[in-house]
Amino acid sequence: MKRLGLETYSTATVNRDIQTLLKEWRESRLENMDLALQLELERIDETCRELWEQWEKSKTDYTKTARKQKGSPTRDSQTGATSIRTYQTERTETEVTRLGDPSYIAEIRQQLAERRKLLGLYAPEKKDISGDMSFAAFLIESGIVDDNEQK
Repeated sequence: MKRLGLETYSTATVNRDIQTLLKEWRESRLENMDLALQLELERIDETCRELWEQWEKSKTDYTKTARKQKGSPTRDSQTGATSIRTYQTERTETEVTRLGDPSYIAEIRQQLAERRKLLGLYAPEKKDISGDMSFAAFLIESGIVDDNEQK
């Protein structure tokens, strides 16, 4: 009252002011959630694009070249240094046909599942709760609380 220079105030006015502030906060929170959701969806899209590129690269065939050398050790009579004298070189080329790395497809599927979760496309999980279960047992069974945390 002193700060605003009011001699009196009404609790209804205070309540109305609080409700107005809460409404503004909820609206800004929803906007922030929409921005956060959009950001996460964009990250998933970028990750999927990169994974698809890597998947295509993993299917690229190539030629594998290997080289073998045969030789025998020799010693220089003047310096005494040893070296290897090569008397045969063999080069082989192999055509490698690649079918793609399945781990890329697995990660793409995981990213798409995460996208569907964020968009709320999955039905909610049904939990059957019996009357003889304690609240702590329910939390442990549902995975909300880890059993190790209880000990």
